[in-house]
Amino acid sequence: MLQNNYDVVVIGGGAGGVAAAIGATQAREKALLVERSSYLGGQDTNCSIPTYDGFFYTS
Repeated sequence: MLQNNYDVVVIGGGAGGVAAAIGATQAREKALLVERSSYLGGQDTNCSIPTYDGFFYTS
């Protein structure tokens, strides 16, 4: 069985989860980000909220 060791495990690939994983790697920690969907962004991208230049908005 393959075994991996991580210093930080982040559950959820939303904005906060991605930021946490990036922060952990910048602190030289080995991080694992777990997301159930096939793309990152959380509810902002999963719910078809329109974006403009990277900013999320709702009408």
